[in-house]
Amino acid sequence: MLLLPSVLPCHYHISYTVVSMLFVGQMVGFLFAGVACNYLATRLGLGKLIAAGALIQTIAYAFLVPAFPFPAMPVIYAFGGIGLALQDAQANVFVATLPNAETKLGYLHAAYGLGAAVSINCALLAYAFRLNYVVDTSEPVPVLDAPGVPPVAAENIDGIELVAPSRPRSTAETSVVDKPPVEDVEVGPVQPVDLDTRLRQREQKGLRRSVLYQALSNRATSISSIYILLYVGAEVSMGGWIVTFLIENRDGGSDAGYVATGYWFGLMLGRALLNWVNMRVGEKRVIYFYMTTALALEFVIWFRDDLVGNAVVVGLIGMLMGPAYPVAISVLTKVVPRRLHSSSIAFCAALGQTGSAIFPFITGALAQRFSPIVLQPVMIILLGTMQILWAFVPNPARKKE
Repeated sequence: MLLLPSVLPCHYHISYTVVSMLFVGQMVGFLFAGVACNYLATRLGLGKLIAAGALIQTIAYAFLVPAFPFPAMPVIYAFGGIGLALQDAQANVFVATLPNAETKLGYLHAAYGLGAAVSINCALLAYAFRLNYVVDTSEPVPVLDAPGVPPVAAENIDGIELVAPSRPRSTAETSVVDKPPVEDVEVGPVQPVDLDTRLRQREQKGLRRSVLYQALSNRATSISSIYILLYVGAEVSMGGWIVTFLIENRDGGSDAGYVATGYWFGLMLGRALLNWVNMRVGEKRVIYFYMTTALALEFVIWFRDDLVGNAVVVGLIGMLMGPAYPVAISVLTKVVPRRLHSSSIAFCAALGQTGSAIFPFITGALAQRFSPIVLQPVMIILLGTMQILWAFVPNPARKKE
């Protein structure tokens, strides 16, 4: 996916705007997952839902391998988007509830950067032989996701606060009526346990709806979801269009694809190595520094016509942007009530994936109208808007109990 804006126009003889329809298809899948994630999690449990997401994504990749006519590609990417968003949301939910979640979230998202970097290298090598293999290099990855789900998560998601704790299961404590002995009822006895079970099921269903509504109406959840949407949009726009920018605006040649590798490796290093800086400086303050520096470096790429210099700066931007996502999730867990953690995190993660479709599509449409150099203004606007939104995210010190 990360190299498609560079290779598909030549293969299918289509414009950047048409290629960007892939992102629209994927966005449809992300939106569906964002709406359905909470409901599916209460029905299947975290582990089964991750496995289902991996299966859906694997099937979608399998249909991409034959390189069907392009109109089929956005539809296939919609199903792939569903699988990807389900896995992303539930993985964030699980890790965010573990002890020392700040560091573990960094490692979780560092693995994403590592996977992106390695897959690009595999794709660049495979592309020398046949286009279809570019997609095929991703095929085994979702299959390997499901066995890694912790067994404790696979059985039940209630243990990580998906819904409010259920009431005691004793019928004596939960029944809303005094239950006379069955033998004292002359006609049509109703087993109290059956009545109580039906009442409890209705109550739990109401609780789930209430928790989801509270999560979506929570100020921290709303702001964080928009922030993550913009961040993921900036992250994927940079990773997906930087190669096209370097080839067309910096005369980079075919080796420019390896610059994207440096970007994703930088993203990985930022998430894996800067955790101690984040905790020492403060999660809120350190993000201001990272994003301001990354924004300044975007001007360097925009106005410095130097291929090597641009390549180095791209890697630095990846390193500085990397911590933003895991830190945002970490802060969210500290400023919303614990009973809302699962719904809030899942919604933010799923909606955030929508950004990986919206803004690359906008970038592609603008690149078709002008040139790929529009990537830098788009990045500057996204990073600047993120800085403004970050100021409205509640401070972790004001945690709600």
